Amino acid sequence: MNGISWHERWKNNRIGFHQKEVNPYLRNYWHRLNIERNAGVFVPLCGKSNDLNWLWQQGHSVLGVEISPIAVRAFFDENDITMKETESPPFSVHQNGGLKLLCGDYFAITPEHTSEIDAVYDRASLITFPPEVRVRYAQHLSHLIKPGCPMLLITLDYTQHEMEGPPFSVGEKEVHGIFDQHFSVEKLESKDALQENARFLTRGISRLFETVYALRRHST
Repeated sequence: MNGISWHERWKNNRIGFHQKEVNPYLRNYWHRLNIERNAGVFVPLCGKSNDLNWLWQQGHSVLGVEISPIAVRAFFDENDITMKETESPPFSVHQNGGLKLLCGDYFAITPEHTSEIDAVYDRASLITFPPEVRVRYAQHLSHLIKPGCPMLLITLDYTQHEMEGPPFSVGEKEVHGIFDQHFSVEKLESKDALQENARFLTRGISRLFETVYALRRHST
């Protein structure tokens, strides 16, 4: 999905991908990354996710990137968090202490932005991109983080021809194909989640699995 389409989704409130509650896999598996309480966490394509606030409340400094200014402002407004907005081209920066959201293109992020990042959380980033962009996403991420940096990744796996993404289906084989060059990949859980997701049922999806992975950037 290109930036224009994403802006339109937020403008028209077509944000079925947004979860009103903190993601249960984040709660259940975040400890598996074994990072310090004051670690810096990078959340690409963060939207207005409540997971951002949860990570911040754990004591982490949080860096999110999101292309939609509607989403960025909504996050702070809906959580009653004051913030200071400044310009740092190509991003507008929205910040309250250790909670910082960059409004702009993920692919414009540089290692300078992520120099203090110790972990990555991806619930709805990889599955937002079409196949031709997913490898580029992972390659770019590998250049942004330090060797040994862990990552919690959550994907969806369904029969792609039954629904036009996003969110797109990304199966285990593709996860390995995308990440194995730069990351170790461990599957933590795969759950049949179709009956819990009415919007997929109404679109005629016959199978839906949510899968959780722990990744770690190779040391060399």
